[in-house]
Amino acid sequence: MKLEVKRKAFGEKVVFEDRIFWVYGRRTLIKGPSGSGKTTLLRMLSLLDDDYEGTYSGKPRSPLVLFQEDRLSMKISVLSNLMMVTSERDRALDVLSKVGLAGEEMRKCHELSGGMRRRLAIARILLLPSDVLFLDEPLRGLDEGMKESVSRLILDTFPSSRIVVVSHEEEDQELFDIDSIISI
Repeated sequence: MKLEVKRKAFGEKVVFEDRIFWVYGRRTLIKGPSGSGKTTLLRMLSLLDDDYEGTYSGKPRSPLVLFQEDRLSMKISVLSNLMMVTSERDRALDVLSKVGLAGEEMRKCHELSGGMRRRLAIARILLLPSDVLFLDEPLRGLDEGMKESVSRLILDTFPSSRIVVVSHEEEDQELFDIDSIISI
């Protein structure tokens, strides 16, 4: 994937000007200081933001995004959140088990801790097909052991998909087996 940005701005604030971004590895890390445009770049690469001057070649066919925010329906159950993206109940329950949420399927999302909500958001993407995953701070709020198991689960679930990760955490580079880095 190659994104050539002549100009990307929010009003008068220019985020990128005359920049070329290459996503050439199987697993790419986007890193930079807060406010540098990491999430903006992720949104552009994932086709959620096309409000810029430039060209994009090698676009993903079926991008899948895990946002910084969990974006769950808080008043419905854990299982109902997953059933919004699949009709396969047994598969949804299996994925819940894999992210450590077995037995929580009937709880309302607003009753879950922040880490549990994050794991549910991750479980939801594990149920969908994609050629390129875009993960924005995917492991935030998870403890060390859970970070390792969840990152491995993502890699095992999408063995042939390209993965693009935005992270401030150095350990995420190792956990996601990153082979290319975009520094902003």
